[in-house]
Amino acid sequence: MIRCKMKRYRLIVLFSILFTVFLSSCNIFVTENELMAIVESEICEVPCWQGITPGLTTKDDLKIQVMGLLSRENKTSTITPTYIGEKERNDGLWITLTYKELGIEVSVYGRQNIVEKIEFFFVNQKPRLKSVLNIVGTPEIVGVCHEIFEIRRELVYFENPISRFLYTKQLQINGTSFTVEYFPGTRVEWIEFLENPKYPGYDFVYPWTDFGQSSFNPENDDPDRPCPDYGK
Repeated sequence: MIRCKMKRYRLIVLFSILFTVFLSSCNIFVTENELMAIVESEICEVPCWQGITPGLTTKDDLKIQVMGLLSRENKTSTITPTYIGEKERNDGLWITLTYKELGIEVSVYGRQNIVEKIEFFFVNQKPRLKSVLNIVGTPEIVGVCHEIFEIRRELVYFENPISRFLYTKQLQINGTSFTVEYFPGTRVEWIEFLENPKYPGYDFVYPWTDFGQSSFNPENDDPDRPCPDYGK
């Protein structure tokens, strides 16, 4: 009996160790503070990031600042980009910094020799809306894009004069009224720093007053106000 109990105990310990290793490999142990330490810059304020400012930083200065990140220590850790990719396009330049350990991709886009925007994509762990607001400030509006592809979903944008950020929500196929939530614990999937938001509009727009929720009817959307492309 004692031998059986000892064997069972060893199996439990073994499975616990294997489970811990599995979680570590999936970046489950990445903390929200580690995520936001990449978004927040210690040398300048939003919409500037690591010395790169939309509307001000030139293409040459961008390359200098990005290469400096390979040796610069992060605000709360020594994590540097795992990979830096550069791609020239007809309408500008893309530079993407991948932080593989944290599951974050940072893309800097320039047009006509000037940085236009900086985007943060959270691949695995998503920060809470409350933590994002602590860095980018209070939004002025909540914009909703209602889409119907193979599935029905809504894209919920939060926007102020220097940034916008987003989460997506899958909806049921049937129904005429849907709800948009924006609570402190709502998980944000994407953040964008800008010089000035210049977007044609959203299907539905609500003024930001506080955390809460709003309802909308897709039949009442405005066809003359196309939504911005997600992540473009």
